[in-house]
Parts: sequence; structure tokens; C-alpha cells
Amino acid sequence: MDKLRVGIAGCGTIFHFHHAFVQSYPNAILCAVADKDEKALEKARTTYGIQNCYTGLEEMIEKESTDVVHINTPPETHAALAALAIERKNHVLIDKPM
Repeated sequence: MDKLRVGIAGCGTIFHFHHAFVQSYPNAILCAVADKDEKALEKARTTYGIQNCYTGLEEMIEKESTDVVHINTPPETHAALAALAIERKNHVLIDKPM
């Protein structure tokens, strides 16, 4: 079985929980992260060694061929980001209420 390619949108406070979950799941690989905040991306890159970092979700999905997207962004962004990911045939996990 191929591993699920997981992307995480949002590298803020809750990010490390999602990173740990994906790392603990044997049939998944964290292939990329996205965040508009370049400082948050740099922290993800240096703290966790994540090489594929994007400032936009759409670019991340297209370039990394994700299967699943975790959305950890502010609640007001959830609907649009979830719709974008679903339109591109990704499963979606939203951290907070829509």
C-alpha cells in the first residue's frame, strides 16, 4: 500500500500535534506544509526538517500531490481552504470548528 501524502496548512501553535500524529501513523508521510507566515514556515523547516514549505495551499497540493490536508488555520479561513482541498480530491481534517 502506498503511503498517504499528507500536507498541513497552518504552522502555528497546534502544528506540532498534527506533525506528531502524521509521523506516528505508519501509512502516512508528511510531504509538505503551507502557511502565509514565512517565519512560521521557517520554524517548521528548522525545527522538524520539513523541506517542502509553501505560502499557498493550492501550490502545495498541486506540487506535492497530497492525498490529505490538515487545516490548522484561523476558523474564518476553514471553509475556503477546505473547499479548495476537496475540489482537488483531497481528504480534509479541520482542527477547529468551521
